[in-house]
Amino acid sequence: MVQKEFISDLEKAAGKSKNEILFTDIAKQTGSLDNPWLIFFKYIDAVDQKCVKYMLPKWENKLGGDTGIYVNSLFRYV
Repeated sequence: MVQKEFISDLEKAAGKSKNEILFTDIAKQTGSLDNPWLIFFKYIDAVDQKCVKYMLPKWENKLGGDTGIYVNSLFRYV
């Protein structure tokens, strides 16, 4: 049951994060549209960081061992 709760929370946090981080804002930060991969990877990083921020308060000490919450691309879960 813990795994289902974790994945459910992860899906919600990733969806919320993706809605809050605007791709256009990230594109503006890079200053150019010449490198779309740079923009995309910066977008994924921003979404991941926001998602981790939502997940940590509840899950940081709840799971045994290294959860990989910092390493996994949480963006992929939604």
